[in-house]
Amino acid sequence: MKGLNVNDKLLIIGGTVAPYKSVQAEHDLLLRNLLRKLDSQGGGINSSDPADNFWLDLAEPYFPFKGTPIHQHRASQDKVTGLAELILQNEAADLGIDSDVVALEEILDSRWQLTDPKLYDDYNLVAFSTTYVPSTYLLAVLQALRVPASAKMFVGGPGASKVNHGALESARFDYLLRTEAEGRFRLLLQHAQGQDIDLQTVPGLTWRADGDLCRTPEITGLLNLDELPLPDFTNMSDMGGGRVLYESVRGCPYRCEFCDYPFLMGNKKFRYKSAQRIFEDWQMMHETMGVTDIMCLDSLFTVPPRRLLEVCDLMIESGLNNKLRWGCYARANDLAKQEFAERMREGGCEYVYVGLESGSDEVLQFMNKKCSVEHNARAVANARKVGILTFGLFISGFPGETPEMFAQTRQFLRDSPPTLVSIHPWFPDVSEDTRVPIMMPDRIERFEIDVEKPSSRKVTMWRHCTFRESVTVPWGMYWEHRGMDLQAAMDNVSLVVEDIYTRKIAAVSEELFYPRTLDDVLSLFQRLGPDGLADFYSGLATAVHGDGEPRLQDFCQRLGLQHRTAVAG
Repeated sequence: MKGLNVNDKLLIIGGTVAPYKSVQAEHDLLLRNLLRKLDSQGGGINSSDPADNFWLDLAEPYFPFKGTPIHQHRASQDKVTGLAELILQNEAADLGIDSDVVALEEILDSRWQLTDPKLYDDYNLVAFSTTYVPSTYLLAVLQALRVPASAKMFVGGPGASKVNHGALESARFDYLLRTEAEGRFRLLLQHAQGQDIDLQTVPGLTWRADGDLCRTPEITGLLNLDELPLPDFTNMSDMGGGRVLYESVRGCPYRCEFCDYPFLMGNKKFRYKSAQRIFEDWQMMHETMGVTDIMCLDSLFTVPPRRLLEVCDLMIESGLNNKLRWGCYARANDLAKQEFAERMREGGCEYVYVGLESGSDEVLQFMNKKCSVEHNARAVANARKVGILTFGLFISGFPGETPEMFAQTRQFLRDSPPTLVSIHPWFPDVSEDTRVPIMMPDRIERFEIDVEKPSSRKVTMWRHCTFRESVTVPWGMYWEHRGMDLQAAMDNVSLVVEDIYTRKIAAVSEELFYPRTLDDVLSLFQRLGPDGLADFYSGLATAVHGDGEPRLQDFCQRLGLQHRTAVAG
């Protein structure tokens, strides 16, 4: 049996290729240039950072612009590594193996070429987490990573769990794990080091042996979440300014037609940590790891409701609710109960992500959402009333949806706007062994779904937006159904974003304006309120993207800003 190799070093690759990375960088530059020009109108000097010269005169001066780019609260906007990468790092540390974590968007450029040809020079072990990588792109990403044959390559996560076994023959990997990594990744590392590990006992594993692909018969091996060790969140907390990602649930009790979460990585049932375990974790994280903000990545933290209320009671009784803020994914029909929303806010919840999906009851029925437009409206109203930021998630062009049905969504957003809006076209799961309900043969026939992949057809983005040039790009796939096609769904997105830009919808759009020069949207929300936040974003986006050069006085008046020259005068 081989002992530990002191020269072993692991590189962990996680995250995804951020879809808004280039747009966000462009907006950041535009905002910085605008602030510089406006500040110069007031006599600003080159050595002065314009971000320091604009503030809101609230209870105490508040500076919404930052000289140093910050991490936005939306996790997908950050380069900070995710929870899966942290688990892998902790498993390696238990074996005395040093590791580094890098985001996929940092090592692959826009053409999917390595940004640093010497990336792997210091590593003989490479692990790739596919939490945010669709299975349809996995093989292409593995090829783009160009991991040398001298390194042992580990692949795991949801993206890996859905790739057809036969398609893996030419893929670059040594070990591919289709199920949960805790305890299993450690065994794979030991095997890679030459230790005598029976790989047949590792559930959900595919590996190479003498050039052949082998796999274990057991594909699930579900774990008891209450028995899993708490990862060390110290580094994640340091990188995120006290902000970390947390998980207390695997699987989902609901079966929304568009979602694969209930079926990922061999899930057969909905599993969750107890309220007491969650409270003990959070207390430990705050007291010993510097954590002040927890984003629960669970499919639904509010289910079961009794557990959620117990967590809130423990937070309130201990006083931890005043030291630690948290947010989660929540169901609209839970938040539709005002007392439920009130207890969440009192328990320390400050933000929620809610899959509102549509403003049409008919579309919600197509989706099997088990909630209604009335639930959605009450959830938004209750969150606003108790002071919880609501991030509303919407889908455009779900099978069966017509333009008339989507018009109801636009009207819903005008009548009941969540604090922030994220809307994307429907993205069909075209993996060979998909278990997503809407991709089952009976649904494909019912809704006349036709998906072309790969496809050379191009899609025009931002067709109805006055603040951004339309761009026609290859999408790699194209779909249509009895209600609309991908282009129509993309046009719907641009219509909503334009409604937000022109203030017909009093919300902030993730797709409109999200520069890192601007402070965390949650901090802005808590100081300005939902309407003030929407006004601020709308005014700022208009100033940045509008025609003509804004004047300092007009800019400050529109956004309610103070500037040092105005105060001095």
